[in-house]
Amino acid sequence: MTESDPILRLRLAGEFDLASSALLSELLKPAETVTAVSIDMSETTYIDSTALTCFIRLKKKMGPTAVIQLRGLRPHIRKVFALTELDRIFEIED
Repeated sequence: MTESDPILRLRLAGEFDLASSALLSELLKPAETVTAVSIDMSETTYIDSTALTCFIRLKKKMGPTAVIQLRGLRPHIRKVFALTELDRIFEIED
């Protein structure tokens, strides 16, 4: 992250479930201290409610005005965010 590019950019790949929740929390940790993060999830193949909890915790740690942009969600993952109405909290981009 630089002053000319104030958005932290992260990339997640693979499956994120109960077994990998600690790993996901560690991968998201750098975003806890910024106000905007863009997460490329184009290589993420599966998430469960545990992963959703990690994203919700991140939002709480970043604060109410923080921006979390999720990019490249596969259709079945996008549907999870829509069904849980978390697409209202996170910015979902193609």
